[in-house]
Amino acid sequence: MYKLDRTAFYMGKAKEESVRQAFYWHDKTPQERLKVLYYLLCEVYGFEDGRIPSMDRAKFSMRKHT
Repeated sequence: MYKLDRTAFYMGKAKEESVRQAFYWHDKTPQERLKVLYYLLCEVYGFEDGRIPSMDRAKFSMRKHT
């Protein structure tokens, strides 16, 4: 879905980069930001095609406390 554009990055001072990043993300809509956040979470946790695996209920059980 997304492709890393290595030409879009450059070495700069940390302060300049943080300001530049802030302007970049402020131009995006909240929906665009959430879409990118979801994509990054799927990449980090290794979910394939954005499909979150279901919870294995055999590992967890619920007991009523009396």
